[in-house]
Amino acid sequence: MAYKNEEDKIKYQKKYPKTEKGKIASRKAANRWRENNPEKVKKYRKITELRKKYNLSYEDWLKLWEKQNGRCAICGRFFDKPSNACTDHNHKTGKVRGLLCPNCNSALGFLNDDVDLMLKAAVYLRFIEGMA
Repeated sequence: MAYKNEEDKIKYQKKYPKTEKGKIASRKAANRWRENNPEKVKKYRKITELRKKYNLSYEDWLKLWEKQNGRCAICGRFFDKPSNACTDHNHKTGKVRGLLCPNCNSALGFLNDDVDLMLKAAVYLRFIEGMA
């Protein structure tokens, strides 16, 4: 498209994304970018999740990762990759407690973060082991 002057070109470029044709082109370009950059997409989603869900910056999350040496805070197993780490938090206060593997995170969740219940489960397991 030929423009009379630079000002007309700028006006068109600002207006174009608002047109239906512009919106479709923009969506296609965004989809192509996501397909070509899956690792960046994963990282951006992680950053967004940390900020929205836990009010935690990615840098603070990385500090937690380093503090725990890339291991689960409960069982001590190494995470295969950072995306396998679950961000554990207090459901009442929202405060982040640490990084857990999916199994340990699920265990806390199933026991409703109830310390007394966890202790009862531990006593039960010890008791059953003693009977075997």
